[in-house]
Amino acid sequence: MDRQEESKRLNNYGFAAGRGLINVVFSWSLEDVLNAKLYENQVTKIPETFSTTTSYMTSFIPSLVEETHADLLSSMTNLSKAPTCEILTVTASENRGPPKDLFYDVTCVGTYVPEVGDLIALTDIKPKRVDDLNRSRNSYLIAYVHQIRDNNLSLLSSKDINTRGYMNAAGKRETMFAVHLMNMTTNIRVWKALNSDDAANTNLIKTLLQVQPSSSHGGSSCTICFSKEKCFVSLSPKWPEMWCDLNESQKAAVLNSISLSKCQHQNSINLIWGPPGTGKTNTVGISLFALYKFKCRTLTCAPTNIAVLKVTDRLVKLVNQSLEYDKYGLGDIILFGNDKRMKIGSCNDLCEVFLDRRIETLTECFTPSSGWNHWLELMISLLENPEEQYSLYIKEKKKHDEQHKESENSNSSNNDENSFLTLEKSVKEKHIKDDKHDEESENSSSPSDDKNGILTFEESVKEKHNKDDEQDEESENSNSTRDDKNGILTFEESVKEEHNKDDEQDEESENSNSTRDDKNGILTFEESVKEEHNKDDEQDEESENSNSTRDDKNGILTFEESVKEEHNKDDEQDEESENSNSTRDDKNGILTFEESVKEEHNKDDEQDEESENSNSTRDDKNGILTFEESVKEEHNKDDEQDEESENSNSTSDDENDFLKFEEFVKDRFDFIGEHLKVCMENLYTHLPTSCISLEVVKDMIRVAELLKSIQSIFSCAGVANEQLKLLQQDCTRTLKSLRAFAVPNSNDAQTIRNLCLAKACLIFCTASSSARLHTEGMVPLELLFIDEAAQLKECESIIPLQLSGLRHAILIGDEKQLPAMVKSQISEEAEFGRSLFERLVLLGHEKHLLDVQYRMHPSISLFPKMEFYDNQILDGPNVNETSYNKCFLDGKMYGSYSFINIANGKEERDRVRSLKNVAEVAVVYEIVSSLYKEFTRTKMKVSVGVISPYTAQVNAIQERVKEYSEVSTGSDFSVSVRSVDGFQGGEEDLIIISTVRCNRKGSVGFLSNHQRANVVLTRARHCLWILGHESTLINSNSIWKKLILDAKKRECFFNADEDEKLAQAIAAAQSSCNEDDPIELLARPISSLRLTDRTAETSTPTYRNNFRRGVGSNRVIR
Repeated sequence: MDRQEESKRLNNYGFAAGRGLINVVFSWSLEDVLNAKLYENQVTKIPETFSTTTSYMTSFIPSLVEETHADLLSSMTNLSKAPTCEILTVTASENRGPPKDLFYDVTCVGTYVPEVGDLIALTDIKPKRVDDLNRSRNSYLIAYVHQIRDNNLSLLSSKDINTRGYMNAAGKRETMFAVHLMNMTTNIRVWKALNSDDAANTNLIKTLLQVQPSSSHGGSSCTICFSKEKCFVSLSPKWPEMWCDLNESQKAAVLNSISLSKCQHQNSINLIWGPPGTGKTNTVGISLFALYKFKCRTLTCAPTNIAVLKVTDRLVKLVNQSLEYDKYGLGDIILFGNDKRMKIGSCNDLCEVFLDRRIETLTECFTPSSGWNHWLELMISLLENPEEQYSLYIKEKKKHDEQHKESENSNSSNNDENSFLTLEKSVKEKHIKDDKHDEESENSSSPSDDKNGILTFEESVKEKHNKDDEQDEESENSNSTRDDKNGILTFEESVKEEHNKDDEQDEESENSNSTRDDKNGILTFEESVKEEHNKDDEQDEESENSNSTRDDKNGILTFEESVKEEHNKDDEQDEESENSNSTRDDKNGILTFEESVKEEHNKDDEQDEESENSNSTRDDKNGILTFEESVKEEHNKDDEQDEESENSNSTSDDENDFLKFEEFVKDRFDFIGEHLKVCMENLYTHLPTSCISLEVVKDMIRVAELLKSIQSIFSCAGVANEQLKLLQQDCTRTLKSLRAFAVPNSNDAQTIRNLCLAKACLIFCTASSSARLHTEGMVPLELLFIDEAAQLKECESIIPLQLSGLRHAILIGDEKQLPAMVKSQISEEAEFGRSLFERLVLLGHEKHLLDVQYRMHPSISLFPKMEFYDNQILDGPNVNETSYNKCFLDGKMYGSYSFINIANGKEERDRVRSLKNVAEVAVVYEIVSSLYKEFTRTKMKVSVGVISPYTAQVNAIQERVKEYSEVSTGSDFSVSVRSVDGFQGGEEDLIIISTVRCNRKGSVGFLSNHQRANVVLTRARHCLWILGHESTLINSNSIWKKLILDAKKRECFFNADEDEKLAQAIAAAQSSCNEDDPIELLARPISSLRLTDRTAETSTPTYRNNFRRGVGSNRVIR
């Protein structure tokens, strides 16, 4: 997507409406930004119920401002690492209107490329700390990237900028940098939604306000508007198969969604509760598939790009399985968003539904000069009357050749010395067409010969004559212009006339020689020039001979004399050999050219070739004239009137340049057919079904099949074939019927975008990006799906809820897992991160539970089901099968579920105050190492996930096990280390949890959060191993105390020192940790330093690879 187009859309959504939040941010001084408690007394808790729409909307605004403030404050703490670019020019914009509308147009350069919505600091130095923002000439100056026009940024500045020093990018100027602080796009969109005008659709908002505690409003299907039997009749033949794969709770959820699409008499909001592993994505996918079949205009949103891609991918797979006519129907599905952030290039199936790619494709199809109508008419014309097309081709080719000749002639008139070069090029082009091998030979010799031969000599002679007589030179040039077709002879005649003036007797002698030997051309003349030079200066002649060897730019005379001497030294037979070598020698002149012509004559007439070769051998002086005469004779046979024009181009047979009729038809058919097929496929793939009927698509597919059949007959039987004529007639009739299908005349990107969005049935995007659908003239939507709704702030849900036409909303999520992330502690306490899903559940709104889980082994799901879901969830039949019980390592400790106590661990903080525990890092490494060794033995596929709630621990584990992560790409063994938030929605065969905390107080921080604990405990499929410090977790009186007591009760509790390898790993980690303290290290005796146990180390793939290369480990003493 073009950055400039994106900025226009964002601006259209309501930059003016978002100015309120921008003005608030601009009003903060640097001291205000750094004051974490600036809004502490102004933010109030968001209530659970509301009396009016206005009170509902305004309740979120204080928390939104505080969250924006906290986000900006957070960016200030990492200012030295912030992306930066240099500003080249700053000019006042046409829209600038003090005191508030301080718009400036800016150009910049650097690795950081500002985007629309970025908040940047403008400073004359690269800041290393916050104080540097106040030390610049402009003091604390920030700006908002408002638009991007023609690669220039349009900024709204917080203060007036003195632009004098930044007017010109070249020369001396003042320095200014743009430092990225944060992106305000989502916050501005929320601000706009909370301050919406009267035109916004508030029907669903009003429905929300009617929900009261213990209400069941909108929780069930509408039986008035819905008939199960009738609705299934119009669904895909694949529907029975899809339906049978669902359990009863999933079927009920799908029917509920379908019933809402049919309901016209009320507005409603339904909740689908999808705990981990209950097939939520599959349920949503099948529900959307049904809505797709019913042509119900539905918007599907999610909080993140990852969640949007996941649900879109599921739907597209279902649709692809049901398509009957190639990819006809995908045009009813649209995914839009930021191409780079979504990484669409790595999602092949989603490229066909991604809006920006679709616009590019349809733009090509709609272009009049190279689109659908163009290729359609070309194919009809070719099939209907190929003879007429061939005739047009001949005429166009001749016209093109004539223009080419005129261009060459004009170049020859302006510069006589280029005439032979032009001739050589024309012959080379001829050879390229006739013989591919000769083409390579000509091309290889051409670059090195350009400076050699007659042209260089002529230039030197011309310069000499110019010095002698300027008027004669003009006369020679005019003669050359009048007689361009005669090539070098015209030039020689002019030089002869010059010599006649100098020596009347020599003139008569030369004229007589010229009369007797018209065919001798340049060589005869050269001989006369040689004699002239001999008479003038015998010593200069010898100097020229020696220079001929050293200097490629010396003329033909010197070269021929050297060749003659070479021939005299060898013998007459060697002379022929020298002529052949002349072709291979970049320094040879005319002979190289003659040989290429001889090869042409060999193809035409073998006997003439031998005769010409013998003449060439007998007479060293025969050169260009002999060739020209032969070329003239050849051209006289074709066209006597064009003889002179053909001579100037040195082309022996132009008719050989033209394709034969059959060749033309085949080539033209293949070329047009390929473009036509691609265009047809793109049209029925990317156009909404309402824009292209099924009958048209059937005709297009039939045309593609006919074109393939015709192409096959062309390759086997040629053009003249009865079966081919019948196919051509059939194809022509079908193509003519497609003329009735008209594509839009405009190939404007915005027009195509509006068309696709207006006609699509299913639209996918993030909740924030749905703001782009708030455009004038947007075709109303009917139904809203919000996936992962429990992770979306309620104020952000308001953006899509206000879209025009919406009557119903379906929220899918699980409030028992992680909510939306909030940076401000003040906003979090005000319930700013609470989702609409969670608030409705708190009010007692009915939710439909998906009650069968298909992910976790029963021993893993037992505790979460009991603790978080009141045992309402059942285990699916697949997880109860014996084959689902997998053993990746030997020992009870490594069963399906276990808690491993790390008694001797130690928690410590890193530089950014995040916690880590090196003992747990060592245990994780030892387990992963053992898993890899077992994998190399059994080849059993396994994916390992390591989860920790602390960033420092995640980083430490990633560094320790990176050798296994690096070899896992494309392998059946993989290791992924992420935070709790990073693993939300993910799953692996085996999960290792590192809880980190180890202290006497029982302090576990946010580890005690039930939602966070639920996420980490429900990611594993076959095995879940939890690492932690028993006493710390029990003393916390949190969910982890219950977990340890449950593990002991189920005999799933183990001490790490029960495993010898784990005990050694912990001891080594503690020893290494102590060595980091220099005082403790000096106090230790030398005897305490020991060799490292290399057993685990030598088993790693990295060690083995290094060993093969002869590289040893340097880590001997810890």
